[in-house]
Amino acid sequence: MSTETIVKAKTFWDPKENRTSFEEDLAFHLAAPYGIVFSFEGTIIFARPVRLDKAKEWETYTSWPLEECSAWYVWLAIGHANKLLKLMDAGLAPKLPYLVRKKNDKFRLTETEKLRRMTN
Repeated sequence: MSTETIVKAKTFWDPKENRTSFEEDLAFHLAAPYGIVFSFEGTIIFARPVRLDKAKEWETYTSWPLEECSAWYVWLAIGHANKLLKLMDAGLAPKLPYLVRKKNDKFRLTETEKLRRMTN
């Protein structure tokens, strides 16, 4: 990870609002089953597979067996989030039908194939 990208990513953690730190979230995603930490050319992505019926737990350090998951929850994306699609295409990340992210305090669910069409 480049220092500049890490500094940019750390600006998303406000100790007054968050109970975790960049380092704790990084460690969780490195240790979580099928958790992804991707860093390349100004891009950082923390993501993990989630169950769509467990939305209240997406922002906790909860993991589920992959066979129960149908979406990637993107915990952090700085730079080009479509790199996650490239990891799936290369067989480096399991292909899941949905991608979930949080924007303006609302969860956004997108079909992976729709996102693929939008970014090509």
